[in-house]
Amino acid sequence: MSEPAKIMVWASRLQEELLRDVFADGAMTLLAVGSDESATTADLASTHGAERLEDLRQALHRDDADLLWLAGPVDLEPATLKLIGQKSLPVLSSFPQPGSIGELVPHAEDAGSIRFLPLMRRSGGFRAAEEVFESFGRAECLNVSFRSSPDAGSLFSRLYDAIDVVTRRCGEADTIDAALVSPTGETPESLGDLTGHMTINLRFPENRSACIAVSDRAGRWFRGVTMLGPGGCLRIDERQFEWIDPGGQVVDSHEEAEPQTTIASIVAEQLVRVLERRDDSEPPADHSRLMGLCEAARVSCRTGDGESPRSVLRMFSRP
Repeated sequence: MSEPAKIMVWASRLQEELLRDVFADGAMTLLAVGSDESATTADLASTHGAERLEDLRQALHRDDADLLWLAGPVDLEPATLKLIGQKSLPVLSSFPQPGSIGELVPHAEDAGSIRFLPLMRRSGGFRAAEEVFESFGRAECLNVSFRSSPDAGSLFSRLYDAIDVVTRRCGEADTIDAALVSPTGETPESLGDLTGHMTINLRFPENRSACIAVSDRAGRWFRGVTMLGPGGCLRIDERQFEWIDPGGQVVDSHEEAEPQTTIASIVAEQLVRVLERRDDSEPPADHSRLMGLCEAARVSCRTGDGESPRSVLRMFSRP
C-alpha cells in the first residue's frame, strides 16, 4: 500500500487502548470512530484525532474508507445487515454477527459477508502448520484453548473461533456436550450474551474427539491448539508450531520471524492481510453452520445434556 489505509471503527470505551495499539505503527489511519453512546464517540474521536462516526448505515455509503472494523459489540439492525451485504466495502467484526441464531436465519447471506477477526487459522503459526497437516495425518484428538479479557471480544467470539478451528480439522461433530461457568450463574438466551468460562467436548465419527476450553474473563490473551494423530503431537500457537513424533523426536518446527503475540498486533496483521487481499484465496467460513454449532454448545449448557448439532441446524432450516 502506497499510503496508510483509512479505517473506520465502531468500538466501545473498553477498546480505547486496543485502538491505540492497533494504529500505533502508522500502517493504517483511523479515519473515523463511532460507538453506541454519543459521549463515547466524542471521547474516542478526540483521543485518536479521528472523525466522529455517528451512524453505521451512513458509514457504509462513504467512498473514502478502505474498511470498516466493528471492534466492539453492536446490534446490527436488519436494514444495516442488508446494506452490508449489498456494499463492496469490507466489513470485519470482532463479535460474530448477529449475536443470536434466530436473528441470523432471515439474514444469513448478508451476515455471511461480515468477516470475523482475529481467526486462529489466519495466525502465522497456524498458517505455517497447515504445510505439514497432510504429512502428520488425520486429527484424531484435538485440544483447543482460547482465552482473553472482555475488551478483546466476547465468550461467543472465542467459541466461534475455536469451533472454526475444530470443524476445519475434524469436520462436523456428532454430539456436543458443553458446560458454562458464568458470573450470573445462568446460561443466557443469546449467544452474544455469553460470558465466563466454557468447556465443550465434541465427538466425531470413528471415535475421534475434540475438547475446547474458552474464556472471556481470563486476562492475558492466549490461543493454543494441540493435535494428536498418526504423526504424534502437533502443538500450534500464534507464532509457531512444533511437531513431535510418537517416539518424542521433533520432526518439524517453525517460528515466525516477527511474531504477533498481543491482541493488538494480531488484529493489525489480519486487517492488513484483508486490505492486501492475501486471504482472498481461502474458502470462506460457513457462517451459518458455525453459528449453529455454537448454538448447540449453548443449548447443551442450558440442558446439561449432549446435543446433536444436526438437530439444532435442522431447527433453523439448515440441511
